[in-house]
Amino acid sequence: MLDCVAYPLHSILPFVIPCSHQNPNPGPDKGIPGAKFIENVEKFLKDESIESALGALNELYSKYKYMEGSFEKTKNVYKGKIPELEQTLELVKLMKSKEEDGEEMYTNYSLCDTIYAKAKIDLQADRVALYIGAKSFLEYSLTEAADLLVEQLEQSAAKLAVRIPRVYMSTGRAACHAA
Repeated sequence: MLDCVAYPLHSILPFVIPCSHQNPNPGPDKGIPGAKFIENVEKFLKDESIESALGALNELYSKYKYMEGSFEKTKNVYKGKIPELEQTLELVKLMKSKEEDGEEMYTNYSLCDTIYAKAKIDLQADRVALYIGAKSFLEYSLTEAADLLVEQLEQSAAKLAVRIPRVYMSTGRAACHAA
C-alpha cells in the first residue's frame, strides 16, 4: 500500500508538459520538445488520473535528463578537442616559420615509454601528417594543414557555443531561455 499525501490541485502548480506542435523555427534545440505551461490543472486532469499524469511527467523529465547528459558529454568532447587543435596549429605555424627562416628543427621522439631519441625534422619537404582518428594519418602541405586546423578549430568552437533551451519556472510560468 502506498502512503499518499493529498494536496489541493492549486498547490502543485505549475505543471509543464511538452508542446504538441512542432517548432516552426528549429534552431539549436536539436529536437528537444518544447514545454507549455498548464494554467488550469483541474481542467488538464479531468480526463486522466493524477498518477498517470505524474507518470507521464516523470517519464518526460527522465528524457530531458538523458538529453542533458548527452549534451554535456558532447560539450566535454569539444572542450578537449580545442586545446589539442590549438597546440597542433601552433606547431604547424612554428614549422612553417622555421622553414621560411631556413632554420633547422629538432624534436624528441618517443621510441617506447621511457626511451626518447632526438630527431631532425625535414622542413624542406613542406609536408606534415595529421592524425584523423582510427589510427589513420593524412599528409598535407604546411599551408593546407594550417588552414584545415583553423577550420576545425572554428567548427569546434561553434559547436561548443551551441546552447540548449532550458525551462525556468522561477516566476511560476515556464519560459524557454538559452542557458
